[in-house]
Amino acid sequence: RGMEVYDPDTWRPYCHVKDFARLIEIVLESNKETVSKQIFNAGGEENNATKRMITERILEHVPNGKVSYREHGNDPRNYRVNFSKVNEKLGFSPAFSIDYGIKEIIKAIDSRIFLNVEHQKDFFGNYNIEF
Repeated sequence: RGMEVYDPDTWRPYCHVKDFARLIEIVLESNKETVSKQIFNAGGEENNATKRMITERILEHVPNGKVSYREHGNDPRNYRVNFSKVNEKLGFSPAFSIDYGIKEIIKAIDSRIFLNVEHQKDFFGNYNIEF
């Protein structure tokens, strides 16, 4: 059995959670006139990729992986995002690449960190933060 990838040639912007967190910090610390009522795409051009490109990068680390590509999935939207505004206005560019994230996830899986996810819901689950 292998992994199925639907609409493999659709583009998606990828951004590491650490980069998201850093960008949120930048926005919170920025001059109000710079960020008020503004929309910023979080990420960088180097992390725009198709699903097929991501799959091929994963298979470089998992050479025996089995993948089948399918068309007409539930989400055929295409997002090749421009990040010039976040870079120019806030000086943001990602510190973490797609390849870094892939290696990080593979290392976590290999170290068996997700072995007991269903028994550690408080650790791996969603959190509700109330103010």
